[in-house]
Amino acid sequence: MPLPLPHTHPTPTTFSIPLRGASPTTLDIYLSPLYAKINAPPFLTFIDFRAQITMQHSKAWIENGVVYIRVQWSDTQDAKEVDREDREREETEEQKEERIRKEMESGCIHGWTKEEIMKRRERSQAMYAEYLANEQKQKKIGIQAAKDQQVRMQIKLEEEEREQSRQKVSEMKEAAIVNISQD
Repeated sequence: MPLPLPHTHPTPTTFSIPLRGASPTTLDIYLSPLYAKINAPPFLTFIDFRAQITMQHSKAWIENGVVYIRVQWSDTQDAKEVDREDREREETEEQKEERIRKEMESGCIHGWTKEEIMKRRERSQAMYAEYLANEQKQKKIGIQAAKDQQVRMQIKLEEEEREQSRQKVSEMKEAAIVNISQD
């Protein structure tokens, strides 16, 4: 059975998860609009975000044996709600540990049941798949535009070469006419 990694939430937009001896080379981080999954065998941790994040401006990195996740909330109203909840929730470390233990025992996290969390995760996976499909579509459009640009440049070069060849031929004809007229 995988073991959960404790995580801290130093700011409303940053999470930190110490690896506790797990190797960074075996680390797998999955970041989606509604949750993050950190798999560092034998540890497995899910972080369910209270609001949706934007994938383009969120990132995860490893520094000194700690995984950091910086998120940007997709809706400012959601961000204000998260900030308000964080201010209301200022609690001691013992209170936080007790709350997390109760949440783990009861299966409720942030007031959500396991079923609600699973639905959110499924929705998040669908949103992430759509995000990836859009990224691939944009890449294909970009690749096609680059190919089109290359073709246009090649055509332009060929036209310039043809024009230079025409100029050389006309210069050679003029030189031949001049040579014939001098004879």
